[in-house]
Amino acid sequence: MAATTNANRGLRLDDDALGEAQPRVVTHRGLQYPGEVIVAETVNPDWVLPLDGDRLTSDVVREIRFSEDLADGLGVLRTRPQASWNAALHYATVLDDGLGPAEDDAQTVPQEQRLIAALRTLGARVSEAIAEVPARETPSGDEAADVSSNLDRLQLLCEAGSYEGFLEAARSTFGGPSTLRAAMEVLQRLERLAVLAPGIAAARKYLDGMTFDAERGELRLARDSLAARAAPADLLANPSLWDSIEAGFTQLRRDYGAAYAAHHVPYHGEAAALATRLENLRPRVAAVARLNDVPEFGGPLGSDVPGRFGDLVASLKSSELGGADLALEDAPYCGLCSLSLDEEVPQRQAERIIADLDAALREYNRRLSSEAVTRILAHPTREQLDRFIDLMRVSDLTELANVLDERVVEFLRGFVSDGRPGRDAAL
Repeated sequence: MAATTNANRGLRLDDDALGEAQPRVVTHRGLQYPGEVIVAETVNPDWVLPLDGDRLTSDVVREIRFSEDLADGLGVLRTRPQASWNAALHYATVLDDGLGPAEDDAQTVPQEQRLIAALRTLGARVSEAIAEVPARETPSGDEAADVSSNLDRLQLLCEAGSYEGFLEAARSTFGGPSTLRAAMEVLQRLERLAVLAPGIAAARKYLDGMTFDAERGELRLARDSLAARAAPADLLANPSLWDSIEAGFTQLRRDYGAAYAAHHVPYHGEAAALATRLENLRPRVAAVARLNDVPEFGGPLGSDVPGRFGDLVASLKSSELGGADLALEDAPYCGLCSLSLDEEVPQRQAERIIADLDAALREYNRRLSSEAVTRILAHPTREQLDRFIDLMRVSDLTELANVLDERVVEFLRGFVSDGRPGRDAAL
């Protein structure tokens, strides 16, 4: 057998008809070895990494690291040898490493039964994993397709009812023991993640709920780093990463809790003071709302003030918990007020609303005073001058706001419409 060089390196074997010797050229270390493709009935153990079977077939050649020329040790190599228990052992030991070689049927039968039992157990595990995947945080895109493909192939393998069927399914579905081993590792990592899933989900929810103001940049960076490390694809590839992620999360939660308490206490002191101030302004807001409903007063002023005022009051958070009483183990905010770390007391918004409220009342005062002056000075008798002075006092709506009910509004309506109180109203 003459050796010829070839630019393509590596052993190339093709699957062909069972038991038929066929001319082939085997390329190894850049040399071509023409001859026949035949079965290797024996393998030199010095060649290879440990293999559980005693047959070198096309599907396990890729598993072997050769230390000598292939041509020096092979006797007969056939691409599709007859199925045997020892040929199936390459795959079977991936599922149960207690299985071993057999010399006859007496040794094969009990081991085949053990293999079938392992397949049934594996089938139940795969079914459970497939059912749980949609409810669990798992990778997306190519990673998700890889997980799904491995589970589907394992499920097909579990349908075998004999070692011959198992070997055929393993060869056609996985192509080699290492591919089956990789699929089993994916399943084992999924099962490990299933145990960790509640803690991972709780941590991710906590991280997503964190808020930060401009002064908490370092905390934000720590949160972003942890969230990135807890990505489903990374945890699936290496579930043991969760131990260090969980330790970092515990420290971050502690630091965040201290920052939150430092924000929570002063916020509620300031918010309580503003709430008291706004409560004292309610009569004036109500006065503007009543006056806006009377067309005789010249058209509405500050018509949006009552609504804005109500929204402002509703936005103020309230909590009686002090910093030491805050419980932030399960959520990154106070359970009573849900205050976020970036939320401030809306003082500027309050000042704008109050300014608009005062402006509306001043304009109503001006309108009413102007009307009073026009009507009284048209007939300046002593009685009318006294009435003018009284009406000027009445026309200060800032003072009237606390008593501006329907009766007072009706009186003012009558005054501006025809110069006398409403028919059914009296001060």
